[in-house]
Amino acid sequence: MAKFFKGRSFNPLLILFLLFFSMISNAQSVISGKVTDLENGELIGVSVQVKGTNQGTSTDSKGTYKISVASKSTLVFSYVGFEPQEVIVGNQTTINIVLESSDNNLSEVVVMGYGTVKKSDLTASVSSIKGDVIKEFPVASIDQALQGRVAGVQITQSSSAPGGGLSVRVRGSNSILSGSEPLYVIDGLPIYPDNSAVGTGGNRQAASALAMLNPNDIESIEVLKDASGTSIYGSRGANGVVMITTKRGKSGSTKVSYDGSFSTQTMARPVEMLRADDYMRYINRLEVSQGGNERYNASQISAIGAGTNWLDEITRTGSIQSHQVSFTGGTKNTRYSVSGNYLGNEGIIKNTNFIRYGARVNLDNDFLNGKATLSNSWSFTNSNSKNVPTDRGGPGGIIITALGLDPTVSVYDQAGQYNYPSYDGRFNINPLAEAMEGVDRDITNRLLGTTAMTFKIIEGLTFKTSLGLDLVNANRTSFYNKNTRLGRQNDRELGRFSRNVNNLIFENVFNYNKTIAKVHNIGVTLGHSNQREINSFLGINTWGLPSDDVNSINLQNGAKPQIPFSGRQQWALESLIGRVNYSAFDKYLLTLTVRRDGSSRFGPNNKWATFPSAAVGWKIINEDFFQNSGLSKIFSDLKLRASYGITGNSNIPPYQSVSGLRTFNYVLGDQLAAGYAASNIPNADLKWESTAMLDLGLNATLLNGKLDIAADWFSTKTTD
Repeated sequence: MAKFFKGRSFNPLLILFLLFFSMISNAQSVISGKVTDLENGELIGVSVQVKGTNQGTSTDSKGTYKISVASKSTLVFSYVGFEPQEVIVGNQTTINIVLESSDNNLSEVVVMGYGTVKKSDLTASVSSIKGDVIKEFPVASIDQALQGRVAGVQITQSSSAPGGGLSVRVRGSNSILSGSEPLYVIDGLPIYPDNSAVGTGGNRQAASALAMLNPNDIESIEVLKDASGTSIYGSRGANGVVMITTKRGKSGSTKVSYDGSFSTQTMARPVEMLRADDYMRYINRLEVSQGGNERYNASQISAIGAGTNWLDEITRTGSIQSHQVSFTGGTKNTRYSVSGNYLGNEGIIKNTNFIRYGARVNLDNDFLNGKATLSNSWSFTNSNSKNVPTDRGGPGGIIITALGLDPTVSVYDQAGQYNYPSYDGRFNINPLAEAMEGVDRDITNRLLGTTAMTFKIIEGLTFKTSLGLDLVNANRTSFYNKNTRLGRQNDRELGRFSRNVNNLIFENVFNYNKTIAKVHNIGVTLGHSNQREINSFLGINTWGLPSDDVNSINLQNGAKPQIPFSGRQQWALESLIGRVNYSAFDKYLLTLTVRRDGSSRFGPNNKWATFPSAAVGWKIINEDFFQNSGLSKIFSDLKLRASYGITGNSNIPPYQSVSGLRTFNYVLGDQLAAGYAASNIPNADLKWESTAMLDLGLNATLLNGKLDIAADWFSTKTTD
């Protein structure tokens, strides 16, 4: 060092210039600004970092920030769910940033059982529908929202009444004796949509068990079709799984939104009914062809005109209206989404409707410095409906009778009382009287939700414990006065029916995700689930009532009380869950899944069963040979996948494996006596119905994400 300075002289002006330049180049300036999303909503807790350093800050409750940096610095703005942005400071003092969502087609996250997977890394056959698409058309239930939107899913309406039930089949029916409806998982809570199990019975088709969920609350729906996706639900996955995720709040200022719609409903193709004069001519020809005389003369035919169109008499223009108000927002540690909704559906058949009031609260709280999150997803709905016997076949079914009644008979007689024309010579009925004079009302209250706690134990490892609850209270009142067929037959009839369902589920799940050497990604899921349900019901009918006014009578007023009926069923399901996802070089995918279920529904020799699956995927789009070809300019995704697995179907009534008793009447001497006898033979070997499925699929995205193609070949075989 001494040798370096020896013999050298320095210019003081040069030294001063260098010091001044250094001070200028490192001068700190205060930068401030605001960070918002595309909808101008403030983003709270956005990380504002000086690139290449540990210096940084975050936005406050108004989305604003302030930081001191050098002019040559680069600021990096990052936030979960949004694309990061980099900005060179330069001579700027105010930098406002608008962050865009990172939810593009390939990086979007798809909800699977007990976790999520990037869409590009899926090895299962999955169809996704976003909430914005669902709310385009007003519907009463979410199963209606799937109609015509998901390949391989067939939806038929078992009842056209407002709020009526639908039948959903994913890749066809896989069972003859067990249920064929898919399993629905709402924010992690498994629900089997057995319409009759949560309804109030009666001589009509059951209402939809899913009408309690407001379609406007839905963020996304994923339909899992093959064994790779459904085997995580084991004994309930054979018919497919529908994953439903509701909307959650985001950090930022409170947003208030209103959604409303009103539409009318008419019959698309009304049945063309025979006019009265044409009906008379037809009857005359029929009589003559059978060797008889004409029943009507020319003056009668000319005087009758069009007569009565019975279908027109019981129908009208229906309507459906929906209104929802929602509040979303939050702070860095608390996010909320609160909504209230109303749906009113006036049916095409007179005196029918379905009305639903609902409220939902989704609340997330972070604590322990972000290492723990408490999540709540709860909804309450009150629905009530007016029903008429549209689904009842034969006597009393107003649609079938309206199509077959004599058009020469008027609705009312000269005194203004109902006429009762003969239906096929078997019974007398007036379909308008059946619709307007009968009373059939349902009131259902349903509380549905989950509370979950998620802990970030170490980097990549989380533990989630959750408690789910589904409570249903349903009540039905039916009354048929003397103007209805049943009322005349039974001297008026009054019925009361109630059902209570308590479904509780407790789950504990570990999820671990690790990246090794930047090219190997491993995800492991391990969990335990316990679900129990108690379903009780009670029904009472009485005949011989003194009044036609339903508000002035009670069950004790009936002179002919009928035998009441009641019941109580319960079942339990215990499960162990495991899944491994592996990705190598972002090209090769492997998924291994297993679930072991134990169900109280089956015999003691077959309480437990195991449901495994395996799937592989090849992301051809990321291969070098493909990237170097001209096809890489056309395709933004190209993937082959294959899966094989076994799933089950445990949807059989409880107590089928044990001997049961039921009441029987028997004559002892001259007296009728009631007693008990075995109702079925016990079967200790009653076992699971299993479905093996092989699936080969291709996924392709073309034209910069404008065209998605999913093609699958599959084979299923159901045994036992």
